[in-house]
Amino acid sequence: MAVLTIALGIGANSAIFSIVEAVLLRPLPYQQPERLVVVWQTDATHRDSGAYFNSYREFELWQQHSLSFQKVAALTWATGPRTLLWLGKPVDVLTIPASVDFFSMLGQHAQIGRTFALRDLQSGCTVVLANNFWAHKLGAPADIVGRSLSFRNSSCTVAGVMPKTFSFYPVATDAWSLITPSSEFAQKPWTSMTGVFGLLKPGVTRVAAESELTALQASVMPEAPPDLRIMRTLGPDVLDLKSNFTWLAGRNLRKGLWLLLTASSLILLLASLNVGGLLLGRSIMRSRELAVRVSMGATSGRIVLQMLTESLLLGCLDLVPAWRSPAFLSDGFARPTPSNYPQAPAPPPTGAYSCSQQPAESCRRCSSPPSPHGAARASIPTPP
Repeated sequence: MAVLTIALGIGANSAIFSIVEAVLLRPLPYQQPERLVVVWQTDATHRDSGAYFNSYREFELWQQHSLSFQKVAALTWATGPRTLLWLGKPVDVLTIPASVDFFSMLGQHAQIGRTFALRDLQSGCTVVLANNFWAHKLGAPADIVGRSLSFRNSSCTVAGVMPKTFSFYPVATDAWSLITPSSEFAQKPWTSMTGVFGLLKPGVTRVAAESELTALQASVMPEAPPDLRIMRTLGPDVLDLKSNFTWLAGRNLRKGLWLLLTASSLILLLASLNVGGLLLGRSIMRSRELAVRVSMGATSGRIVLQMLTESLLLGCLDLVPAWRSPAFLSDGFARPTPSNYPQAPAPPPTGAYSCSQQPAESCRRCSSPPSPHGAARASIPTPP
């Protein structure tokens, strides 16, 4: 009973801690993760959490004139799946538009071929495939790089395939398509919505970067269309990427995980006290045995050594079930990564900026002016 009690306590505590470590403590699996940030538009109600997408015009302005960032990239899930004709059969493809510096900002390289390059901006359409899509939906063709994928209204050239270990929101992404100067984003920059991600220059703080972006945004606001008046009431909010990922997974995720770890630690403490009480009671019951050993010449050191040996054996017997308990308790849970945190329910889109609240599978690009009351991020899906 003592062995089982301690084993379950250690196992449960280890399983919870492994989740806390993966979600809250482990750095993002990208280069220089401490300098990665995300920029959302926000109002006074949603400071430090973000509330809305940025317009592509704002991204262009920041990319061209900001001195705080080493790299700035745009990525948006305000789009829907496309249909690919592959070997004569239609295949649904979730293609996420991204700017040319997206992969280089994260310090990620393709497993096959390459990621986006500046020369691709002059091409019609360039895509980088997710490893899962390439392997399971396309059959892992070795000659995929350079091939043209035919969609209903266009064709795109494959530049490369990302490693299996690479992930970014949304997890269901099949391919990333390059945003080019001839795309709808560049042609309609005020009504094309996007998230903005950046790699800060060494020594630059988020406060300094936010101050610079705010000044730049104010300089371009007079150009905004009259029907997007709400944009003049918003400002950029520069957030730590990992913290924002965690918050987007659920408002109380961080607090909930720490409370869960605290509760499991208390359970382990109670289990240890329970086992300690059992051992103390057993020692009292063995008082006659110990008295006989002492009368037969056993020294105090020998008695203590015997007790330590028994405790060590008990601890060793705990190791096997304790080692297997975390795996047993976590069976059925996906390994936590920054881009597959739990998804919270989301309200329906209400306007141009409210698409930032929607899962990639259901969100569509919006161009109508948003309602200032309908776009609040009260319930937000998985991270960008």
